[in-house]
Amino acid sequence: AFRDAATRDPAAPNVAYELARLLDESGARREAVGAYCRALALAPAGAQAVAVRERLAALAASPDGGAVGAGAARSEAAIRADFARGLAALDAGRPADALAAFDAVLRAAPSAPE
Repeated sequence: AFRDAATRDPAAPNVAYELARLLDESGARREAVGAYCRALALAPAGAQAVAVRERLAALAASPDGGAVGAGAARSEAAIRADFARGLAALDAGRPADALAAFDAVLRAAPSAPE
């Protein structure tokens, strides 16, 4: 249902956030990271921004790196650096830079939904 809603209204941060939570809870961590990044890019100062940043940091610190797959063409360290750069750019109020960094993460992890 949230995938359909995200398709119908891709600019809705609350839909991206709820989709991320459902994916995360179901164990689809790579897809969850993509949806969390999308929610944060859509609303960097939104109601869920702090929770999203905390969850993304936890996923990035996990043994499998959340968004990093074993077959990634780029190194795990490079992908994590892009991810951290995206979070830092959001915190600094530079959403365009954040989006570019998150795009790099998603290109390296192509099975992510966004």
